[in-house]
Formats: sequence, structure tokens, C-alpha cells
Amino acid sequence: MAENYQEEALSQAAFQGYLNHFIGKDQFGDPRAVGTYQLFAAEDGEDSRDRQTIYKISKATYSLRHSKTHPGFIAMDIIFNAYDDTELKLLWSRLKKFEKNQIEQPDKTWILHFTLLDTGSLSDESEKNDILLIAHLVNPVMSYLTREMPTDQVEERAVNNERIGGNTVRMLFTTDYVSLEQTGEYNTPQMKAEIERERMASEYLDNYEPPEDDGTL
Repeated sequence: MAENYQEEALSQAAFQGYLNHFIGKDQFGDPRAVGTYQLFAAEDGEDSRDRQTIYKISKATYSLRHSKTHPGFIAMDIIFNAYDDTELKLLWSRLKKFEKNQIEQPDKTWILHFTLLDTGSLSDESEKNDILLIAHLVNPVMSYLTREMPTDQVEERAVNNERIGGNTVRMLFTTDYVSLEQTGEYNTPQMKAEIERERMASEYLDNYEPPEDDGTL
């Protein structure tokens, strides 16, 4: 049986303790969380294309912070490896679409739903079922693009008189729209296999060096 936790049911320290499971990288250098997100209108049918479409973030790490002095909010950073990461560009364009939809189509209830899976809750045993820890964050009240470190040498250029450039998407959520879910025993062997395939594919692409052109066809 799944259990759900929200900020008001836990102390600030306990809630942050749960959030820490999703932050940064593990001892092997892999992200502690795997993320997905959806963008749709609450009025859309269950079988609509937007409700059925799930976007994956496979190469980013996360930071989540719940301040004792501002208990009504949770900040989340999604940190990509580079300012020109394709997943970063797609996420940013969908964030802008979410904001635009709220302005231009106010008759609909727009939902931007992020789901994070704590990869540490997946056991090393490939055939074993697991109890998963999952975070849900819905409808950021603010978002902007920034740098992970002020000294990062990322490209900046002017677009519409605005300076752009950065590798981190920072968002602010109200705690009313953030919850943690601890599932019952879940059938995870297929999920583990998919994560491992993605990890191996990512390592291959990161280390791939194209052959030198010797002039032959």
C-alpha cells in the first residue's frame, strides 16, 4: 500500500530529509533521481495526447530545498551538464508554453507535473521487487534560467535584448503542490533494465570518438 507525505504532516527537518534522497549524485557519479514531467490541461480527457505524453529528463541532477524561514515554498534546481543540452532546451520551451497557456487560455486549468524517482530505492538485485520513493511537484509559481556556478564559462548572447545562457532551471513551488509517495512493493525488474540500458548508452555516447577521415570512401 502506498503512503503519501506532505509538508504539513512532517517536521521541516524530516521533510528535507526525504528530499535529500533526490539530490545530487551517488557514490558512482550517477544522478540520485530520474525525472519526468507532463504538460496538459486538467480538462483534457484521460486518453488525450497531452495526458498520455511523458517527457523524460535523463542526464540532469537535482537540488531541492525547503526553508524553515519560508515554510510555504520548496525550490528545485534541475542542473544539466551544459547550457546547450537538448533536454534543457526542450524543458525551457515547455515551461514557457505552460506560462503562455495560463495567460492566453485562462479558461483551462494548466498542469505542469514533475515526478522524481529516487534511484537509491531501486535495489541492486535485478529480479527483486522494491518499495519506491517518489516526489511529485506540480505547477511552479516561478522559474528562471541560471548558472550552477557563477564562474562557469557558459555562452551568453542577446535575444530580444535579453542576456541568456546557463545550465540550471530553477523553480519555486508551494508546498501545497509538493508531495512524497512511498509505494507498496513494486514490480521493478523492467524499470531497472531500462535505467541500466540508458546508463550504458549515455556512457557510450559520452566516450564515443568518431573515426578519423582517411580520405577513403
